[in-house]
Amino acid sequence: MKWAATAVIAAAGAIVVMGAPVQASPWTGGTSTSSVSNMREDLSFIALCNSVASFTKHGRQQAQSRGISEDMMDQAIAQANRTGKRYKRKGEDTIKYVGDKVWVVLNANCGVVSTGWN
Repeated sequence: MKWAATAVIAAAGAIVVMGAPVQASPWTGGTSTSSVSNMREDLSFIALCNSVASFTKHGRQQAQSRGISEDMMDQAIAQANRTGKRYKRKGEDTIKYVGDKVWVVLNANCGVVSTGWN
């Protein structure tokens, strides 16, 4: 399995989705998706979260034990949305947002599933 970044470029009203493999991982993005409709579905899911809305029990434990604040996670999400460093885990409705300092995995409700330092 591969890491694949999904980048969105909007110009003159058109949206283009591009993917590029990065490294081995169970997470995946646009390049392993076989159809444009699946890419659009992934894109709508990715565009859903702009900040942390809630925490799972595990997500809160990980944030507290690793000393990562909600503000740091929100900054990572904002950076990932700007840079395209968002990764969908194959077969799951979670997205990993990678910022400069930390990463955060959010579920479909924008709830923190896990987080950690880069």
